[in-house]
Amino acid sequence: MNCDEAVPYDTILNQGHGLHVALIGISGYVMNMVLFFLSLFFLPRMFVMRSLYLLASFYWLCVLNLMALFGYVPLNAFSHYGDIGWFVRGLDISPWPTFIAGSLLVMAGIYRIFRVEIVRVYAFAPLCSLFARKSLLALSLFFLFLFLYTRGYNPFTDAGANPMNKI
Repeated sequence: MNCDEAVPYDTILNQGHGLHVALIGISGYVMNMVLFFLSLFFLPRMFVMRSLYLLASFYWLCVLNLMALFGYVPLNAFSHYGDIGWFVRGLDISPWPTFIAGSLLVMAGIYRIFRVEIVRVYAFAPLCSLFARKSLLALSLFFLFLFLYTRGYNPFTDAGANPMNKI
């Protein structure tokens, strides 16, 4: 069909609607960012900390959306295709500002999860043993850094990846 995710980006771009391409491309990233910040907003609320189900739900919402943000920008900022690639091509800008801003956001999110949120879960969830705490940490690390590769996606060997990504 010559389209990415059932969106004919090339056709839209050739019609001179670069802003539309950029908005379509960035929409997934923005949605993940909104869900990430919403989870950060609700995690410290007392009604969330009193319920193990809500605490776990918002914690994993936070982790999984940060994982998606990590997959969007630091790993794919220089790709010609994919959401961030289309965003950059649609606006006809250098990928560097997107890479820097997105990477800073992801680094701040990783810092926040491992410095604040996982400590909150340790304090309010019944994780009394060291093994349980290490398991939560290992599972969180797995989702943030390894899950992208275990589901068959590798930005370093992706056909649409820029050769600079294949270092």
